[in-house]
Amino acid sequence: MDYNQVRSNVVFVDDGVGDPNDGCDSILNVNDVSGKIVIMNRSSNCGIAGQTIKTQEAGAIGAIIINPQGQALTSLGTGPSTVLIPYVAINHGTGQEILDKLDNGIIVHECGHGISNRLTDGPSSSGCLSNVKQMGEGWS
Repeated sequence: MDYNQVRSNVVFVDDGVGDPNDGCDSILNVNDVSGKIVIMNRSSNCGIAGQTIKTQEAGAIGAIIINPQGQALTSLGTGPSTVLIPYVAINHGTGQEILDKLDNGIIVHECGHGISNRLTDGPSSSGCLSNVKQMGEGWS
């Protein structure tokens, strides 16, 4: 893969657990992530490599990881040999600039996942709509 030519839409990752936008758990919005560049919050629970691998397994072609502590750029590249997609970790300010420019439709769509998942089977079963016959995408 020519990392200078990675271009696609940017989507939020949603794993439905804790911070749903950190990508540390099984990705719920696989259909949204596949073929896209994902944006997620950095997490100390699984680390940059763990987050990137999870999104890579969901079909993402790149990752932008926002460091919520506001620190400067921490990583750029492809980390361990199991990470095959390019990623960049950026500071909170730069991340916020990107988020401010994203289409509000994405935010509404992802919020729809949170509402429909929790209303269907309760707050502790947020993955209840993640099977092949699920309505999560349609409802969102």
